[in-house]
Amino acid sequence: MGRVWNQTIPRRTPLKQGSRLRLFGRVRQRRRAKGDVYGDYHRFVGTLPCVVGGGCKGPVAGHHVKTVGAGGKDYGNEAPTCALHHQVFHSGGRSLFEARFDVDLTEEAERVRQLWEGR
Repeated sequence: MGRVWNQTIPRRTPLKQGSRLRLFGRVRQRRRAKGDVYGDYHRFVGTLPCVVGGGCKGPVAGHHVKTVGAGGKDYGNEAPTCALHHQVFHSGGRSLFEARFDVDLTEEAERVRQLWEGR
């Protein structure tokens, strides 16, 4: 038997009358309350060339060297990578990426942070 999509979804707790649904998670709400400082830094990292270099094509975005969940900071923890090299990183891992392209991502993230603070 197929699913019926127009049925009411059962809930553990009923919605209060007049309550607003959350559109964003708590982390995003906290970032919005801070004034989106992290977003400015992330956009700055996107203006820099890829750490691998050599004629990368496509947009550049910041790759978190150490994730926030693993104890990384909100900013000062990103190295600019193009989409292709970002995919290479995630398919092979950090040690393989650093050995293959002769790049130290921690040093690159520190260099980017110093550029940000010195602008």
